[in-house]
Amino acid sequence: MIYVAYGSNLNKGQMSLRCPNAVALGKMYLPDYKLVFRGVADIEESKGDHVPVGLWEVTADCIKSLDRYEGTPILYSRVDIGVGFTYQMNHSGYSSPSINYLRSIYQGYLDFDFNDDDINQLLAGANYQQQAG
Repeated sequence: MIYVAYGSNLNKGQMSLRCPNAVALGKMYLPDYKLVFRGVADIEESKGDHVPVGLWEVTADCIKSLDRYEGTPILYSRVDIGVGFTYQMNHSGYSSPSINYLRSIYQGYLDFDFNDDDINQLLAGANYQQQAG
């Protein structure tokens, strides 16, 4: 099954601990969504935007592990988005991520070889939400 990851699940080191049998397949941009922070990463529909995501081949055991990590079904819900499944938060509102959490996502962007513009957008989005929050 294909898992469409954003946020800290782009970090290959962390995913190797959560899902040792997961295989990174590549990257893409998920159209018509944007990355937001609610303390942790989330995505929400946003026409014309896009989110850098990593694609993972995952096993049933990986899915169970990811469900636990994501707090499914209380914090996040697992949703089918066509190319695979991902997680979306069950509540709204924005709050800034911790610097350590943001570093983990930054490493994931590097792991999947996203470009400087993507990284700058990540950092700008986190900074905006820190100021607005």
